[in-house]
Amino acid sequence: MATIQSETDCYDIIEVLGKGTFGEVAKGWRRSTGEMVAIKILKNDAYRNRIIKNELKLLRCMRGLDPEEAHVIRFLEFFHDALKFYLVFELLEQNLFEFQKENNFAPLPARHIRTVTLQVLRALARLKELAIIHADLKPENIMLVDQTRCPFRVKVIDFGSASIFSEVRYVKEPYIQSRFYRAPEILLGLPFCEKVDVWSLGCVMAELHLGWPLYPGNNEYDQVRYICETQGLPKPHLLHAARKAHHFFKRNPHPDASNPWQLKSSADYLAETKVRPLERRKYMLKSLDQIETVNGGAAGAPPGGPGRAEPGGPLSGCDKVQQTRTHVQDTIRIRYSLCSGCNIQHTLAHPYKAMRLSTLRRVHSGLERVREGQAGGSQGWGASWLMVLSSPPQRPGPELFDPSSCPGEWLSEPDWTLEGVRGPLAQGLPPRHVHPHGAPRTTSFLQHVGGHH
Repeated sequence: MATIQSETDCYDIIEVLGKGTFGEVAKGWRRSTGEMVAIKILKNDAYRNRIIKNELKLLRCMRGLDPEEAHVIRFLEFFHDALKFYLVFELLEQNLFEFQKENNFAPLPARHIRTVTLQVLRALARLKELAIIHADLKPENIMLVDQTRCPFRVKVIDFGSASIFSEVRYVKEPYIQSRFYRAPEILLGLPFCEKVDVWSLGCVMAELHLGWPLYPGNNEYDQVRYICETQGLPKPHLLHAARKAHHFFKRNPHPDASNPWQLKSSADYLAETKVRPLERRKYMLKSLDQIETVNGGAAGAPPGGPGRAEPGGPLSGCDKVQQTRTHVQDTIRIRYSLCSGCNIQHTLAHPYKAMRLSTLRRVHSGLERVREGQAGGSQGWGASWLMVLSSPPQRPGPELFDPSSCPGEWLSEPDWTLEGVRGPLAQGLPPRHVHPHGAPRTTSFLQHVGGHH
């Protein structure tokens, strides 16, 4: 059993929990407190030095947050030797992808999706207050804290890809967001801001409901194709401005067409790039509304049909499930509409009146236009339009690294707020697990990184 030592503590390495592109995470025993911790270990070289510098700067900015209230992982300390960098965090149980895998990717009940979503929104709200964009929100980076004592209490982890909004105007890395959860702004090379995290969260919510990624693209073309087939093409003026539009779209040969752009066919893309598009979807949705038809949804139920509560009245169990499905649809649809230039309020809301989970503001202007055909056609969303592959491909695993290039200018719009997720924990959330050892400690090197390093 290996032992590593900082200036103030000593850690016995118990086992390696996982390995990734940039390093590994080990389980360790902290001698000073007797607690188990997670130790992120990276090689000490110039490239990883830059990665560590960025993550430490973000962790330094987050020192004022209460990790329990903000639902972010608790950072303990940083140290290094001649060969390795070490970041020590609290030990959490498992990430959502591991949880799904352990349960054979069974769809998660709506009540649990609501619980997870509210906590992640709280985390995003706190990060927004600090002008931080996470930029890699996915099931692997949402951790269950203690599923036995605090069911579905989660924390957001991994700030290695995060950025401080006020300091960054251009993407300097070739990699922003894991592909399945990559926002349209990033795919198209448009200006973007912290709102890309909301898109990622919507994709995570859909995945928890479906038991399968909503948009499991094998490459960026497949990713764009899946989104367009479900939600329609982006607005023409955005495609005109998009730096990467020509990678995925071509001019419409019909001069009287409503959109002067059209998506390149799979044959076009293959001929140009020699890369064959793949079909990795389990559910081929023609509209986000079809999420309601998957896993027990009441397809075709009229808006005022049986089981729906009157405004302000108590919600039945079916209504709660229905509201969560609508919440999933709206989160993704609204983010796509914002990218597509619809005149929609940037503040998202969705009233869960009976559960007091007012996490997103109901969007009205623009949403009906999307529902009427701009995001999936005017044919409706009945079960007959839902295509489920009889022999779906093997479920794609988590991405370790995606080298595709996607730089773009950062937006400076400060108008995105989440008032509904601020303040005390909502009733029904998992209980807080108060850390017994007080505030995390940081080293002088951490302070140095935040300044002149």
